[in-house]
Amino acid sequence: MKAFALASVLGLAVACGGGATVPSGTSAPTPTGGAVTPGVTGAPQPGGSVATVTLTGGPDAGTYTAPADIAPNCSQGIVGPEGWGVQLSNFDAADNELGSIQLISAAPGRADDEGAFFAGTEFQITVTIGAALGTTSRNYEVGVYTESSDKETSGEGSAQVTDNGATAVIHATGTTADGVGIDATINCPSVTRQ
Repeated sequence: MKAFALASVLGLAVACGGGATVPSGTSAPTPTGGAVTPGVTGAPQPGGSVATVTLTGGPDAGTYTAPADIAPNCSQGIVGPEGWGVQLSNFDAADNELGSIQLISAAPGRADDEGAFFAGTEFQITVTIGAALGTTSRNYEVGVYTESSDKETSGEGSAQVTDNGATAVIHATGTTADGVGIDATINCPSVTRQ
């Protein structure tokens, strides 16, 4: 489990660094904060997409889906106590395809807990259009941080989690600092828990 946790965290840290962040248009604001709420319905759909992202505004506006054969790595408790993480990377994505989703969502009030791997991070999402780590890829990012963090909040967003035990559905919404709306749904076929 520790090897998976380290690989997931390293994958998350590396994949968040690729591509250029693109300035963009405007969209309606979404709720702020990094709330993670347990859901009551919504298991992943058999044969359905593992991840769907809709971008509103900006040069890449549209809906993108991950290939069915690229499963997201979903975790609960690795990024921080009771927090959720997602790492999905497609290194072969074309320039107009979903290349990556990286997500960190702390449990309410737990972002600054001792032992939080991403201490001070309430919510962070990076969506990459184009190949993960590609030189021509474009990143759309939201980062919501606590006052104790050395990072400045950029945009706003939150995630809601439907935890089904062996599987989960994570729905994240946000708006980047330059106005691009992000609406992402990740169907986790399994969840690694710590």
